[in-house]
Amino acid sequence: MAPTAGRYEGIPDIIMGNGRRRYQKKHISEILRRYGKRHAKGGRKSSLLHLLVDLEKTIPDEDKKIIARWMRQSLPLPALSKFFDDALGENKPVIVDCTVCMESLELGDFPQQKLTSSCDHKSLTCASCLTQSIEAQIADTPWDQITCPQCPELVSFESVKSVVSAEAFERQYSNLDRYDMKSVMATFEHMPNFTMCLGPNCNSGQIHWTEDDQPIMTCNTCHFKTCFTHKMPWHSDQTCGEYDAERKERMDQEAASEKVLQETTKKCPNGKCGLNCEKVSGCDHMTCHKCKFQFCWMCFAPYLGPTGIDRAGNSAHAPNCKYHSANLPAGATRLAQMYATLHRRA
Repeated sequence: MAPTAGRYEGIPDIIMGNGRRRYQKKHISEILRRYGKRHAKGGRKSSLLHLLVDLEKTIPDEDKKIIARWMRQSLPLPALSKFFDDALGENKPVIVDCTVCMESLELGDFPQQKLTSSCDHKSLTCASCLTQSIEAQIADTPWDQITCPQCPELVSFESVKSVVSAEAFERQYSNLDRYDMKSVMATFEHMPNFTMCLGPNCNSGQIHWTEDDQPIMTCNTCHFKTCFTHKMPWHSDQTCGEYDAERKERMDQEAASEKVLQETTKKCPNGKCGLNCEKVSGCDHMTCHKCKFQFCWMCFAPYLGPTGIDRAGNSAHAPNCKYHSANLPAGATRLAQMYATLHRRA
């Protein structure tokens, strides 16, 4: 509307969202005082309105909106300063502390929806920390065991993909593909003909329909050859039967060697050594060629030391050892005692 002529000439009908007539002198004075605008006490309303129009050009739009709302309140109007404080308080962002990074963030920095339908807590993990938590779990956790950072509830496949962006997955060594692959593999791995590829750095797998009749499984992704029958890299130049025969022969040889070792060797009883000592011939007084520990071949009793056989005599042998004093003939016992006495004197 065009300005009215006369004493209100040059003053628009609408000032700060309210009709000019709605303003009383005391209202205008209160507004001017808030912004430190000096004006004559008891001045004409038209003069105050001119000052108000000039003020409108300099204050923020948010302040104009608050003044407009204040002017629309029921009379008598509340104090402008209190109304401003209340209005600004309403517009202050809600601050929440993230339980992970402990940063004080605005509510908009937190997920607005629950991560799972069964989560019974508020979202107190900021969106950034939530993404990092899920990314870390994708790399180290089975796909169906990923949990909410705030509780043990399991997160669905779709929820995970909605939280973590494709760009974030790329930064994490293409985790998106890996995660999708995990979910697919978990679905197929219980099928009897499904076999994982054993190729280096290949996480693929496939159904091998021909089973043992044609045991070579060639990966559709990396072309690595896996033996379906033995679940190992393909044994080149050997059929499965030849491989089984060779493996049996090798296992028989290893078993025979182990038996021979058990019969002809014993571990050095020195706790710091443990070498397999072999007794070819001679008496049962053994000396480990590695650590030089001396012991009885039959009962492992040590020869040296204050309680060894050289000092204590044959009573230092184990009670069930044939060399123990109680198990020797009378003459042999006497000789053993003399031998021990000589060593004690030495």
